[in-house]
Amino acid sequence: VDERDLYVAFDGTDQQFFVALNKTTGETRWKIDRNVQTDWEATLRARGFSAKKGGKPNDNKKSFATATLIEVDGQRQLIAPAAEATISYNPDTGEELWRVLHPGGFNVAARPIYANGLVYVFTSGLTRNLLAIRPDGRGDVTDTHVAWSTTRSTPAIPSPVIVDDLLFLVTDNGGIARCLDARTGEEIWKTRLGGNHWASPILNDGKLYFSSKEGQVTVLPASRERPEVLAQNELNGSFIASPAVADSLLVLRSTTHLYCVANGYQRSEEQVAREMKQQSPTVAGNSKQAATPGKTIDWDAVYEKVLKSDPAVRKKVEDGQATKAQVIEFLKLKTGGKSGKGKSKGRAKPGAREGSVNFYAIVIGRFRSKDIELGELELDVDYVLSDASWAKKELVGRRVKLVGVAGPFLDNLLRIKRGETIKVRTGDYNATTKVLGFGYKFQVLERTSPFSPEDFGIPPQDFRGFRGELTGRVVEALGYEVLLEVETSESAGDSKAKDAESIRGKRIRIAGFYNQHSDAFKELDEGDVIRVGVTHRNAESDAMNLTDVLEKVEQ
Repeated sequence: VDERDLYVAFDGTDQQFFVALNKTTGETRWKIDRNVQTDWEATLRARGFSAKKGGKPNDNKKSFATATLIEVDGQRQLIAPAAEATISYNPDTGEELWRVLHPGGFNVAARPIYANGLVYVFTSGLTRNLLAIRPDGRGDVTDTHVAWSTTRSTPAIPSPVIVDDLLFLVTDNGGIARCLDARTGEEIWKTRLGGNHWASPILNDGKLYFSSKEGQVTVLPASRERPEVLAQNELNGSFIASPAVADSLLVLRSTTHLYCVANGYQRSEEQVAREMKQQSPTVAGNSKQAATPGKTIDWDAVYEKVLKSDPAVRKKVEDGQATKAQVIEFLKLKTGGKSGKGKSKGRAKPGAREGSVNFYAIVIGRFRSKDIELGELELDVDYVLSDASWAKKELVGRRVKLVGVAGPFLDNLLRIKRGETIKVRTGDYNATTKVLGFGYKFQVLERTSPFSPEDFGIPPQDFRGFRGELTGRVVEALGYEVLLEVETSESAGDSKAKDAESIRGKRIRIAGFYNQHSDAFKELDEGDVIRVGVTHRNAESDAMNLTDVLEKVEQ
C-alpha cells in the first residue's frame, strides 16, 4: 500500500494476475496478467521427477509473497513475486519493467528485500533459490541481471534479515543459521541452532532473535564474527509467527500462548511449574506408560500387562473381537503413538501432526466455539460413524477440538452458531491431546439435524453382518459416502444378518466409493434410485462397505 493505492497479487491455480486498487474507493486502477510460461514437465524431469498423473493441476502457479515498493534512479518499482518468476511493475501504470524467471521455485513466501542496490528474492518449491538481482534492467533479465544466486541451505518459509552488507538467514528444516556477504553471496559463517523455523528472525538492538516450532528462542549477535549464543530459552509452545518488539517489550505468539517478556519481571516458581507440568499419557484408561528419552516402548510387554490388568480387553481378545495387533494399535493411539525416541509408531499419514494416527470418520456433535483465524472449533460429540471399535468409547459424550479447517469450509464455520449440531469428516486423531484433524481427502463440515440413529443411518442390530444387494433412494451423497433409504434387500448366501428385512424403510450409510466407482459417485444426486452391492465386514461399524455393484434404477 502507498499513499494512493493498494497492490494485490492473485496467484492461484486458475488465474494469475496483479491489480492496483484505489485504496479509498476500491476502484481498479490497473490489472495485468502475470503471463509466466514455463515448461513444468521439463522442470520436473531435470530434477529427476515425473509429472504425477492425477496430481494437482497448476500447483506450480501458486504464490503467496507480498510485493515490495522500491525506488531506483528516481523511478518507483513494484517488485511482485509470481510463482516461477519475479516481476517488476511501474506502480503508476502497471507496465512491466523487468522479470527474472526461476522455474521450479514456486509457492514463494518471503517478501523481496531491497538493499545494497540489489533485490533479494527467495523461492521455495523444487528449487529453494536465493537470488540477488540488479533492478536497472528491462525485459527478461534472467541471464543478465542476477548478480549472484545460491540454493545452498536456503529457507523456503522464514524471511532473512539484512544489516548493512550482511545477510542473515535460517533454514526452516534443521535450523541452520548462516551469515552471507550480501554483495557477493559468499558465506561468512554458519551455525546449527536446531529445530524447525517457520517464524522469520528479527533484529533488535544489534541482536538477532530466532524462534522455532519447538518453542526455543535463540539470541545471536548480528555480527560478521562467528557468533556465540547470547541467550537460549525454551518456552512451552510452538512458534510459527515472528516475534514483535514494542518499546522495551518482546512479544511472542505461539500456537497456544501469547507471551510478553519484559526486563525486571520474574515469574514465580508456582507459575512456571503449573505451565510446564506435563501429564503422562494413559494406556487403556488406567495403566501409565510414558515414553522416556532414549527408551523405546516394548509394545509386546505393554500388551501382556494390559491383558492381565484389564478384563474388558482380555475378554475381547478371548472372544475373537480383537487381535493382538488391533490392541497394540489402540494402545499406541492412546499414548500418542510415540516411542522413546519421539517417532510415531502409529499409522500416521504424511503431514499429520506428531502423535496423530489416521482416523477417517464422521463426527456428529453440538458446536461450542470456534477460532476462524486458526481454523479450529470445539464440539460436544454425540456420535461417531467409524470402523474403529474404540472411537465411540473414546469420543462420544466428550468435548473435543478439531483443527485444520481451511479454504471454503471456513465460510461454513463462520455461519455455524453455538449449540447447533454439525457433521464433520475427520482425517486423524491424537488421543493424548484429544484433538481431531479435519479430513484432508473427504472434506465435510456442515450443519445438520440433531442426532438420531434413524436419521443418520445407524443399522439395526439384526441387520448387522449383512452381505448382498440393496435398492433404495439416495438421501445424501457426500464425502464419498451415500446415505441410502432402503426399499428392498437381497441377501447373499454368506450373509450373517439375522433379519435382512429389518432395514426396509430405514436408512443405511454406505462407504467405499473413493476406492471404486468414484466417477459414478460424482454423478449421483439426491433422489436417485440405485442398486448397490454391500458387505458389513465389521459388525461394530455403522457403515456398509461398497462391493462390485452400483447402478442407477429407472424410476
